[in-house]
Amino acid sequence: TEGITTTTDTVPRFAAPFEWSAGATLTSKVYGMYTFRGQRLKAIRHVITPSVGFNYRPDASTQIEGPFGTNGTLSSYSPYDIGIYGKPTAGESGSVNIGLIQSLEAKVRDGKAMRDSSGTTDGITLKKIKLLDYVGLTTSYDMMQDSLRWSPVNLSARTALFNKLNVNVVSIWDPYAVNDLGQRIDRSERSVSGALARMTYTNVAVGIDLKSRKYGQAPSTSS
Repeated sequence: TEGITTTTDTVPRFAAPFEWSAGATLTSKVYGMYTFRGQRLKAIRHVITPSVGFNYRPDASTQIEGPFGTNGTLSSYSPYDIGIYGKPTAGESGSVNIGLIQSLEAKVRDGKAMRDSSGTTDGITLKKIKLLDYVGLTTSYDMMQDSLRWSPVNLSARTALFNKLNVNVVSIWDPYAVNDLGQRIDRSERSVSGALARMTYTNVAVGIDLKSRKYGQAPSTSS
């Protein structure tokens, strides 16, 4: 029995596959102010920025199915596989993107500024301190998928302790469980282990700002 071979050839013609998508995003800001009667802490401001977006992409696949595999087995290929710009993305997508950003800052009495002031008034000088510079949480839900519609939840946070120690945290949590091969399955992590989500990645970066007090000052001159 003679084997069936597949011949690959190129067609000398101009072809331009197109791919398009459309989306919209709605966002807002919610402010909350909490005041205190303490001697040092005067107020805390909480800013919440929720966002909801929708993105749709039609199926622009250029795959052609036929007996193109070994010995005529059913396979598929795209005429643009060897193109320098690649081929359009296969599969239809209609995802809802959800995001939530929060920040916290406090107003405290600036004792140093009041001591250094040469004024004669008894007014209180306040300064702002960032408690949480950024806390972000994002995920998406693909309505066109038949399973595993939720994407992993991305959690990131950034703050500065004592205005010198910078802390950045990035973490990814998957709401779906995995099988013995480490592949995602259509079962929630809560139904398997009881946990709300499964941590897949976490990175914590810490840096410190060091600056000389004389930095940027011109050297003193004597006559």
